[in-house]
Amino acid sequence: FYGKAGNINFGFGIVDARTREVRTPRANTAEGYLKPKLLGEFTSSEIGTFYSRFSGVGTLSRGDGDLGGGTQGDEQDIDAEEYMAGWRSGDLMPGLGKETLDISIGAQDFKIGTGFLVADGNTDAFGDAAAWLLPRNAFKRTAIARFNTKPVRGDLFYLKADKQHDSTQLGGVNIEYEKK
Repeated sequence: FYGKAGNINFGFGIVDARTREVRTPRANTAEGYLKPKLLGEFTSSEIGTFYSRFSGVGTLSRGDGDLGGGTQGDEQDIDAEEYMAGWRSGDLMPGLGKETLDISIGAQDFKIGTGFLVADGNTDAFGDAAAWLLPRNAFKRTAIARFNTKPVRGDLFYLKADKQHDSTQLGGVNIEYEKK
């Protein structure tokens, strides 16, 4: 990604979110990331499916930083993004349907609906780099139980965000009715 902007904040300039220092009113910025994933799965008709996922992310920001002031343009970072394990019920609950129950723990993505209220456990700023591309979404600690009995599905969840979100914790229940 490469971006160029002028007259930022109506000519006032970029306000650094950490130091409150006002930087240039014109900016050139560049960002990039690489996000490899490793997936594992074991399925058995007697015990369901055990699965795991690991992903890492390498990010880079150069130039004058992002226009919102979350990066300064000299950041790069390599981190683990997702590291989680889970179990799906498969055909173990035939009266309720296939894959009725899914339980997972670890660092993972979680989104409710379109993601308007809950969708991202990382700010991608303050040293993480790539604030505009947003490659990180995983909540750092999660416990999620999903059920799907069509047309009703739901989630019981606990989420803990990254340190830039002040390690915000959220627990809740989401129930949806899917109209056919």
